[in-house]
Amino acid sequence: MKKYLLLAIAVIVLAAGSYLTERSFLASSTITVATSTDDATQPASAAPAPAAIAGASIATTSPAQAPNVTFVVSGTSYGVYAPAGATVLDAMRTLASTTNFAFTGRESSGLGFFVDSINGKSSAGGSYWFLYVNGKSSDTGASATALHAGDTVEWRYEKNY
Repeated sequence: MKKYLLLAIAVIVLAAGSYLTERSFLASSTITVATSTDDATQPASAAPAPAAIAGASIATTSPAQAPNVTFVVSGTSYGVYAPAGATVLDAMRTLASTTNFAFTGRESSGLGFFVDSINGKSSAGGSYWFLYVNGKSSDTGASATALHAGDTVEWRYEKNY
């Protein structure tokens, strides 16, 4: 009995350590976009002031990388850095881990990832989340659509006809 109790304690301690390490890593990976400042009013060594973009957080996978892709969901914009080869789903996972963006979904064999809900709004009554990239309906799903610098990804909640 003591072996199982010690094993359970060890698992809990390791899980807590892993959780805290991941949280501190993710916290250090969030950056804000800086506004331009007047050189006469701000010393060259001072950090620029942060800017807000439509109430959205700006997140990247590294503090040195500026957002290069924009996500728009129900009027809220999110900026994220998407490295070469990243998919919409990869960028969504980054956003979910570093901002207030949230989504749920499921993997569908042969079809890829199907988005069930975004920011608490679930597919219901024949309405679903549809993916648009640069204003055009995507021919591929979130797990198969590759992103490029400058892309705008929009999730629209629409009725399926």
